[in-house]
Amino acid sequence: MASNGPDGLPRSAESELSLRPILCRIENAQKRRAAGFTAETKLSAHNDPQPILKAGAAELLEMRRRRERILSPDLVDGPSWVMLLHAYVSPNSVMMTKELLNATSVPQTTAFRWLQYLEQEGYLEKAEHPSLTDNRATFYRLTPDGRVSLERVLEDMLRE
Repeated sequence: MASNGPDGLPRSAESELSLRPILCRIENAQKRRAAGFTAETKLSAHNDPQPILKAGAAELLEMRRRRERILSPDLVDGPSWVMLLHAYVSPNSVMMTKELLNATSVPQTTAFRWLQYLEQEGYLEKAEHPSLTDNRATFYRLTPDGRVSLERVLEDMLRE
């Protein structure tokens, strides 16, 4: 069943992450390494690192702006971004509340407010752990729409 994404366009709940941008990026990095080009050569003492660093900072700002087109501006960095990434890479697709809170570098009360916000906005939802029956622990996972949105952001970030 298709649902609408944050941009209002129909999105599949089971969106497949295209590996093409990732493979392209890996291939380009391998070519640069093979040619002897590394970050160290880029920022060697023989060159002025400031233009390179400014270009890098400008690229980071552009990536943030592109993420804001897909996710709410509140979610493109900080504790919420860290929680979304951790929920995405979680081996069981679910994480304990405590794990999500500890993944951030903010006080637990602040992290918990962000967790509630992510749930309220429909990015995370409470879930049962696939192999545990302990009802005392609370688990979270990405919602299907949350996964689609995050995968769109990651694909965009990995494009060259």
